[in-house]
Amino acid sequence: MYAIHSAFPKRLPQQAVPSVWPLPHLAGRKPIVLNHPTGPSEQLAVDIGYEDAAFAAKLFIPVYAAQDGRVSFVEKAENGFAVSVDHGTWSTHYAHLDQVFIATRGRALRRAEHVRAGDVVGYAAGAPVHVRFELWQLDNDELVPVDPEPHLEQWLVLPQFDRVKTAA
Repeated sequence: MYAIHSAFPKRLPQQAVPSVWPLPHLAGRKPIVLNHPTGPSEQLAVDIGYEDAAFAAKLFIPVYAAQDGRVSFVEKAENGFAVSVDHGTWSTHYAHLDQVFIATRGRALRRAEHVRAGDVVGYAAGAPVHVRFELWQLDNDELVPVDPEPHLEQWLVLPQFDRVKTAA
């Protein structure tokens, strides 16, 4: 099923590893990899969310940039919004977002416009709460997918997000 993995490095160099999970702790739950989507266009994506996370109200859970970077792609797609952030030799991609807070593309950003590790790039999709996450490596001027799951165990999960918004 994941034979494509053998063509890519198992571990990123330590300095290149993005450092923050896309989702925070929520209601005492640590985010987990829910599944590996299997469609032909899914590359090595993972869906990140919460185990047994059935919430009565629609929640707006922040999705965080994994590392400092520059927005390289923003688009409204069939399953919500998608954002890609260029980190130099690596790129992270976030999809299935209900909302995004990035309106620019392809330029270096600052403060409200600058994406830093832990900055909110959007809200996660609901039912269940999740974000589609991809990690890409620059190799000979071409981005190639890397399985993010082995790297997630090294990353920081931000503390409980106490200002979770609910739909009115």
